[in-house]
Amino acid sequence: MLEIKFLANEKFREVIPEPQPASNLFPKWFGEMKVSGKKCPLGFANRDNPFDIQYRKNVDPTSNITGCPGIADFLKYGYIIPAWDNFVFREYQGDLVINWTDNIFRSKMAFHGTNQYPTMPKESHPLYSFIKIQSPWILKTSPGVSIMITHPVWHRNKNFTSSTGILHTDASPFAIPWFFEWNYKPKTGIQLEGMDVENQIVERGTPLMLIIPFYRNDYESTVEYVSDSEFERLEKVQNVKTNSLSNSDVYTKLRKTIGKLFR
Repeated sequence: MLEIKFLANEKFREVIPEPQPASNLFPKWFGEMKVSGKKCPLGFANRDNPFDIQYRKNVDPTSNITGCPGIADFLKYGYIIPAWDNFVFREYQGDLVINWTDNIFRSKMAFHGTNQYPTMPKESHPLYSFIKIQSPWILKTSPGVSIMITHPVWHRNKNFTSSTGILHTDASPFAIPWFFEWNYKPKTGIQLEGMDVENQIVERGTPLMLIIPFYRNDYESTVEYVSDSEFERLEKVQNVKTNSLSNSDVYTKLRKTIGKLFR
């Protein structure tokens, strides 16, 4: 069995939230929805006019995205690293100031300015800079297993965006940083009075990073063009196999096992 280890200093035992399988930390808004298991009720009604979107015929318009395999299965995949403290974001003389509330953390922090990405178009620059705060966690994985770190996008934390990257944690243990950009411009400056708590504080336990382990292997890509009839046949197969949990086909069985892969 493949293994991923999350290692932290003994002094943090029962002090910080531990990494969890993503299937244990569904977004609150997603968990509050009634499971639909049906197709999305919207579709392109007119192939010649992609702006003509209507309800599909004979589909319950109350269906929701719990029936979307791409979203539902992504939410079960990998591990979430939660915020280990409360992070407070303020602005001073045009620069971002970050504090955390517990003195037990002596995290390293770095700001990656525009000199490190000089050819990036200005309109693509982060609001302040890219920021890196060292987390309490060191990761190790089985031979052949790397990890992808990415933003837990469906938790909808829009005031920050965690950067996506790949680390080979089987070749060396890695102290995992929270590498991100801050998207919200504080309105109150350095003062605590009148601070926009909802948008200027990332609370302890907030999902910061999604860790997706993957086994490195060889792949060979091909490009193939098929007839109209074959393309339509493949689309029909997809619609049958990916939009229902009541079938007994291989795809449905795979979907039901995804959350069990991560413990």
